[in-house]
Amino acid sequence: MLLLVLAALTAVQEIGWEPAAPRQGSLIVVSAADAVTGEVAGEPLHFRAGKAFAAVPLTASDSVKVVTLSIRWDGAVIGHEATVPW
Repeated sequence: MLLLVLAALTAVQEIGWEPAAPRQGSLIVVSAADAVTGEVAGEPLHFRAGKAFAAVPLTASDSVKVVTLSIRWDGAVIGHEATVPW
C-alpha cells in the first residue's frame, strides 16, 4: 500500500517557467524536477538539474505547449504537458 502511495506522489510533476508571462521571441527557463527531455513548439528541451532553456517562437499565437518526459522508478516513461500563455 505504501508503495502505491509513493508511486502516485512521484508521478505528479509540476512544470513551471520563468518569466511568468513571456513574450514572443523571448527565452524562457522551463522547470520540471524529474524531466529527462521534452519539447516546446516542436523544438527539443535538454534538461540539466531540472531546468532547460526554450525559445518562444515569433509565430506563436497566444500560447505554446510544453511537453516533458520523465522516467518513473519502475522504468515507465511518463509524459506531462502545460500551456505557457502570454
